[in-house]
Amino acid sequence: MSETTSAALKLQQFKCPSCGQNITQLTPFKASVECPYCHQVSLNPLIVNKSMRLPERVIPFTVTQDDFGEQIIEALVDEKNLPLDLFNQITFDSLIKAYLPMYEYSGNFEATWSCDERYAVEKQRMRNNQVETYKEYKYRPAHGDAYGNFSILCLAYSGEDVPQELQDFASAIDNPGASSYEYDPSLMGLDEDQQLITLEMNLDPRKIWSTFGRQYVEQKAAEECGRQAPSDRKNLRTSAKIDLTADGVYTMVPFWFVYFFYNQERWHFITEGSGSCQYLSAPQSNAIKFTRWGIAALFLILAAAALFLMSDIITAAVFAGCAWLGTKVYDFINKKKRIAAACRAFPESNFAKSHS
Repeated sequence: MSETTSAALKLQQFKCPSCGQNITQLTPFKASVECPYCHQVSLNPLIVNKSMRLPERVIPFTVTQDDFGEQIIEALVDEKNLPLDLFNQITFDSLIKAYLPMYEYSGNFEATWSCDERYAVEKQRMRNNQVETYKEYKYRPAHGDAYGNFSILCLAYSGEDVPQELQDFASAIDNPGASSYEYDPSLMGLDEDQQLITLEMNLDPRKIWSTFGRQYVEQKAAEECGRQAPSDRKNLRTSAKIDLTADGVYTMVPFWFVYFFYNQERWHFITEGSGSCQYLSAPQSNAIKFTRWGIAALFLILAAAALFLMSDIITAAVFAGCAWLGTKVYDFINKKKRIAAACRAFPESNFAKSHS
């Protein structure tokens, strides 16, 4: 790394002399900048030039723009309650490719759990002049310990320059540690002509840990306790002791973000730029939900009738199985329809080619 970059980075905020739009770039090496709005190339008309702390780690983009587009299609197709006409009406806003400043926190936790475990006691009673064995269910205390390691990333920025949905998503995520490298500007494409959006961190790492990080790790500890505790239980209680080994490591993390529109409502899709996690906000069809549960309810009613009116256990079991199978068949048919609609809407996509 050069002496210039090891000393400090410059967060340079430019105003295009041609169209007047504000441009923010982390570009300490470039003497010129291309405006993403009017594409005018000019010398950097520096408005603000201030040193900022050098990132310690960086996670490069491995998800390309084409990959991101394919992920959107796949995520929408896998959404069970998606309106079937969405692919006929969907429109997209401008795509955001951004590096965001985040703090890394890692360490381990020791958690304890307790609950009331249900268990069965066999008893006997007389029915129709015969001895009948039956089960009576009771509860007894159960407790245990859970241990685990963690490495998470929390957003180190708050402000109007980042969509609120992206801020919420990035407030705390798992750290794809295998994709993290010691900071090198070339890993962020700073020696190329790409337009990369980034911002200076403006949040205190201790406050971020207490606001988002600790809660996220406590939730992970509670989930681990839930996996270890008896499955047939009630009143699960957990507590965790957290030991931090890395506290607020400044890391640049890549993200893809896009808004899309359906029926004049706005939704969004986000992918962490190394592909470790993603989130889809999408419209839901009440008609599909009601139909699915209607199918299940019909067969369950028939199962109940067979069991309580005719005492026919076999027929009741068959109808109960049909309730499960019917919803699966309905979902399969709808997914086929979504796949066909996606192929018509995006005929040049790899998704369409793989389903042709």
